Amino acid sequence: MTKEIEEFVIKSPREHPPISDVNFSEYIAKKFTVDNCNKTAIIIPENGMELTFIQFHQQIQRYAKGFLSLGLERNDMVLFFADNSLDLLTSQIATIYLGVVFSPMTPANGPFEMSNHIHNARGTVLFVDRQRVEKILLPAMDNEKYCSAVKGLKMLIIIDSNDDTDDEMISTLSKHPMSPKSVVSMKRIKENLEYLEKIPFFERNKDDHLMIVYTSGTTGQPKGVIYTHHSARSMIETNTPILMNCRFSFWYPFGHISGAMFSAYNLCHGITLVIEKEPILDKLLSSVEKYGIEELAIAPGHATQLIREDYRLKYNLQSLRVLVFGGSKIPKEQLVEIRNRYNVIMHELYGSTELLHCAYNTGDDVNEPVGSVGPPSPYCEMKIIDLETGKNLPANCSGEICFRGPHLFIGYFHNEEATAKAIDSRGWYHTGDLGHYDERGNLYIIDRIKEMIKFRYWSIWPYEIEEYLLENPAIDSCCAVGVKHQTDGQWLRAYVVIRPGHQVTEQELIKNVQDNLAFQRRLRAGVRFVDKLPRTSIGKIDRKQCRKWIENELITEIDE
Repeated sequence: MTKEIEEFVIKSPREHPPISDVNFSEYIAKKFTVDNCNKTAIIIPENGMELTFIQFHQQIQRYAKGFLSLGLERNDMVLFFADNSLDLLTSQIATIYLGVVFSPMTPANGPFEMSNHIHNARGTVLFVDRQRVEKILLPAMDNEKYCSAVKGLKMLIIIDSNDDTDDEMISTLSKHPMSPKSVVSMKRIKENLEYLEKIPFFERNKDDHLMIVYTSGTTGQPKGVIYTHHSARSMIETNTPILMNCRFSFWYPFGHISGAMFSAYNLCHGITLVIEKEPILDKLLSSVEKYGIEELAIAPGHATQLIREDYRLKYNLQSLRVLVFGGSKIPKEQLVEIRNRYNVIMHELYGSTELLHCAYNTGDDVNEPVGSVGPPSPYCEMKIIDLETGKNLPANCSGEICFRGPHLFIGYFHNEEATAKAIDSRGWYHTGDLGHYDERGNLYIIDRIKEMIKFRYWSIWPYEIEEYLLENPAIDSCCAVGVKHQTDGQWLRAYVVIRPGHQVTEQELIKNVQDNLAFQRRLRAGVRFVDKLPRTSIGKIDRKQCRKWIENELITEIDE
């Protein structure tokens, strides 16, 4: 049977390097020990620590061996819930060396999201930092809604150990009736001096699961996005960084797909990561000056700051050559102004939790105009389909963006129905984004087709907030919307209908969300009480009508 050839399918104009046939564990270990051996791999600005690739590899090995001694097994699901740190990155890669599947958790999660993640991922081992033990984990263990998920774990590992208070914290956790059987400090792992006998320790092939990353997908509850050893390795092997052998200021949270995979991508290409805990622009630029950093990741809010103030007057930015960004649009005018002022290449990436590094703009104005995200990556195919007919569209016609290729996730964890909706029978992933491509195949992102709200560099779905608010017995119905903000993209607001005979205040709801949901899901634009919400003919809340209430509103207040 001859395979039908589709028209208007865009392929990458870039060179297609060969993809090796080894598992990701072997691949990354070879990159660290052979290809990049004596180069600097990691710099930690907080204490000035530097590690070469071989030193980093040895530390990863010792951590991995230490995890085995604690009882980590082949079929465990390892979760990570912490701020960026050397221990967190080392531990994540140690699970790769072992051949154990891991699932990073966004560090902004509250007790509600944390317990859902543990439950949905079938987590057995949780790495957690001290801050989240105190603010998230212990409150969750005291809450009957969340405690069963924590109780189901077999092991807790406190990732940023402190010799002065470790014993006290571990004692508190161990004595709690909802605590897992084993609670240990990271310092026990650091004391191990042995190396793994082989990498991966547990046999793995290229099609085995490597990592489960949670996202809300295009609709509904959070879903676990499955990446294999092959999909991760092919993304790294087929995409070449603009700068090689450079220093990269890296603040992407390791609990996100961008941090978990983009860190590995850069390290495998011999790039030095200067690891930052948070994306405070002044701190990032101070590190640029101190360490001679050539590449810096920015968010849309950073772009506004770079335009409002000339940071060349505060810091020596002579080394800076590339600003990389993605996930949210920055206006073309801002890109041009930043590029000209700071004399840098604006390197825009396009992808999603479900599809890694599928298109990028190298800053080549002649072939890849500013404002586009460039053509597809090597081995990736792209098409635009009509929203009504589903037919493929030619250049300069807007529709839903679809991608196909080896970088693609293989499905949602234990969710065949959602997988079938996202990936069609021909292997095309339907992104839910609206866009078009030009005559050269450069992609332009127009908008989100679905209801996603963008706060700074976080993607938020209204369902996540509404589901939580509706647990309150005083709330009859609600609709979450994103109100335009001058620098943060959008701030969340909830429109709420109160049940007859019940009372709740705006401040009570705001505080309740702040105490239980992630940082990015706070109701910064407040709560508005309404008598009723507009609905469609089949009884669904009409979000389009709700958004009309805020279409002319712009918030200029500053938040933390």
